[in-house]
Amino acid sequence: MLDASAVMALTETSSPHGTSAPPLVSHDPYFTELTPVGLELVATKLRRAGSFAHIDEFDYRNADGDAVILLTARAPFAGEEPHWSAQRVGDIRLLSWTTGGKRYALAGRAGTHGLMRAADALTMTAQRAQ
Repeated sequence: MLDASAVMALTETSSPHGTSAPPLVSHDPYFTELTPVGLELVATKLRRAGSFAHIDEFDYRNADGDAVILLTARAPFAGEEPHWSAQRVGDIRLLSWTTGGKRYALAGRAGTHGLMRAADALTMTAQRAQ
């Protein structure tokens, strides 16, 4: 479900090249700053995934204005998969992993600069936190 939501969130972004929104500072204690890998946080959203569940959505943009979407959701019963795995959905690359009772899905167009570095940075940060 999270993978499909990540693909939908990426396709819902208004355009692959276009946000003039100023970068945000997240107050989420689990937020990871991706500026060092070239991504700026431009929007956050909370999505409902049922009566008791929600999905946190983080919308990042690289210097070219290309969107990278990170979705996170609690997954207390999911097995640990601390290293990301990748799949392609058309021209979208989808990277996902599970660690610390949380599931992550990162989506971006296959040619988006910073996408793979973001996945590496996020999984390394999660491993150091444990």
